[in-house]
Amino acid sequence: YCLHYKTTKGFKVKTVNSGREALEVVKSQSIDYVVSDIKMPNGDGKELLSSIRSRDPAVPVVLLMTGFSEVSEDEVVNAGATALLNKPIDIEALFERIKKHFS
Repeated sequence: YCLHYKTTKGFKVKTVNSGREALEVVKSQSIDYVVSDIKMPNGDGKELLSSIRSRDPAVPVVLLMTGFSEVSEDEVVNAGATALLNKPIDIEALFERIKKHFS
């Protein structure tokens, strides 16, 4: 993880170390698209999703999980997530999903 912006496949990407840091970024900056783990140190993806939805219901949020998570796709989609993807993820497919959103 890093705490700075970098360019990845044409997108300006911000990565953080924890759920708490992700919440701070969401509160302080304009974010166009979120990809987050369900499980993170100091917070989780469901909390982050809830915080994002309370600020901007239109921001797409894709959550990532291992096959052993206690949440279902229906649960997170009903809470406002765009998708729930299993890890390991196909990074190319993820970037194609993101590109489609901005087309």
